[in-house]
Amino acid sequence: MAASPEPISTPAVILAAAGWLSSNIIVYFIARRTRVDEIKVKRKFNLAEQLAVALQKDHHSREDFMEWFKANLGHLKMMEALEAFDKHAGTLYKNTDAKFEALQNTRAEIGKLNMEAVIYFDKSFHDLVNNYLRATEFTYIHDGIGGIIFNHYARAFFSNLLDDDKIRVRRESFEEIIDRLRRIKH
Repeated sequence: MAASPEPISTPAVILAAAGWLSSNIIVYFIARRTRVDEIKVKRKFNLAEQLAVALQKDHHSREDFMEWFKANLGHLKMMEALEAFDKHAGTLYKNTDAKFEALQNTRAEIGKLNMEAVIYFDKSFHDLVNNYLRATEFTYIHDGIGGIIFNHYARAFFSNLLDDDKIRVRRESFEEIIDRLRRIKH
């Protein structure tokens, strides 16, 4: 006597299909989430590398500029040094304009990267970078026609650069930022 196949009940089929479907949906979302997390980690690490390079470039350029100023004009009082710089800006110190511009470009790059990184780093990190940027910020007066009548950019730059409080903030912020960037895992 041959055994006839037992009919499969409809609820069992529905439960099996639902189990298969739900497990596939869960696997899909876990895989998708993992992929999104991988992309975020790569983006965060990339931003961290770019920020580290730009910050080091800016910080070391400012430190070199301080040493340059002290070596060339440090024997004078501040006002005398700034007047001597202005007097010889077109001859002895003509390369400084390009260095000023490069620093402004690097500073702008740091600001842009910090805005891009705001969703990848915590608020305290973002604030730390902003503190560094504020310590490099200054205002100046310019005649708007090429500095023929007056251009106080160099005076404002060096006054900011050599301000003891701003030096301290720049150095402390820089060290903390770099330390936190080093701790980011790839």
